[in-house]
Amino acid sequence: MRKLSVILLLCITASAFAQFQQKPLLGIPISSTHPLGTGSGGLKAAWFFLEGSGGQAFDLSGNGNTGSLIADTHFVPGKFGSALDFDGTGDVVRVAHSSILNVNHFTIVIWIKSDTSSVDLSAAEGFISKDDGGTQPFRIMNNATENAVRFRFEVVGKAGQNVDGSIALDADRWYQIVCTYDQVAARLYINTVLDNSLAETAVLDTNADDLCIGCLGNVANEFAGQIDHVIIYNRALSESERALLYREPFCMFEQDNIALMVETLAPTGGQVIMITSLPWILSIPLLYGIVYLIRTKYKEVA
Repeated sequence: MRKLSVILLLCITASAFAQFQQKPLLGIPISSTHPLGTGSGGLKAAWFFLEGSGGQAFDLSGNGNTGSLIADTHFVPGKFGSALDFDGTGDVVRVAHSSILNVNHFTIVIWIKSDTSSVDLSAAEGFISKDDGGTQPFRIMNNATENAVRFRFEVVGKAGQNVDGSIALDADRWYQIVCTYDQVAARLYINTVLDNSLAETAVLDTNADDLCIGCLGNVANEFAGQIDHVIIYNRALSESERALLYREPFCMFEQDNIALMVETLAPTGGQVIMITSLPWILSIPLLYGIVYLIRTKYKEVA
């Protein structure tokens, strides 16, 4: 019966973990109590591209930053579920300006997969930016000459500054890019690894320009590849929070119901226990109870 207990606990752990490794169903809300959710976590925009079809990308933060899919931007299977595909020629997601996107401290999380290695490009391709060619609070792009990521930001009274990474990006491979600014430094992370940083203490500049996913400025330097999701916070996330978003990208969503099926190898023959329509947090004590009952029933042969 120890074997049974181990099987049950492994099923619980695997099911709970897998829940946050895959995109939730459309309609499941982001939690208002999770530290990275819509409450006090500082979430300002979240495009998870759960729609799967249509011409809009909804902002699940509740702040109304709906994006419009331009040209042939369309939904495809991505890293964790539905993603957006960009062909590098006019395909972008445009989000109308909102003052809520003018943040002083921030974290931007974006998962990308390039169609072509950036070392082969003659010009940088934009992953996300908020500018129209003038003031540039933030731009995240590839750096063609270095085959890596460039994080460009602009503070009041200074020209734009670049944080150039050195971690090479391979084509057809997914990367989590995280950029932060906290009036101490601007930092660039690739798959949780600090790629580069630049000390800066000034206030971030702002503008009234639209935000563009898949381009720089006013639909220029368009990206060729796929973007799985984009999240913006109005604070620099901690190391543990960044790591959590890499391991469990959808941990901030309300916990979905899960179904567990456990085959119990009892002495009298196999039996199947099915648990459905229960949040996994409630399934845990229930499964412990089942383990206890089965062990009690068969203790004489366990």
